[in-house]
Amino acid sequence: MADLSWGRRSDPAKGWPLQDDGKPEPPAFLCSATGLSMDSQVLISKLNAYSIPVMEDYPSDGSFGNVVLGVPAYGAELYVPETMLEAAMDLIAEDTDDDELIDGIIKDLD
Repeated sequence: MADLSWGRRSDPAKGWPLQDDGKPEPPAFLCSATGLSMDSQVLISKLNAYSIPVMEDYPSDGSFGNVVLGVPAYGAELYVPETMLEAAMDLIAEDTDDDELIDGIIKDLD
């Protein structure tokens, strides 16, 4: 059978770390990212490249906009495992060359 996984988003639960009792680690809020300029997808790709799983939550009716428009109209809230929050924040802070991306994200880290 052909591999049909190319181009699909990875399942964040697949790489999500487990606690000692076997339950998934609680998610920690990382930031809010706008959807129209694909900020959230850039961040997710970067964090996944460093083996940090990311969960997206779409505020308001953002999931509807994601289905209809292909991008969430109200952006996305990004969550990472609690134990990886500091590493994720450091990776985002390294992106200081891209001022437009950072302007929409870093303010949420404070």
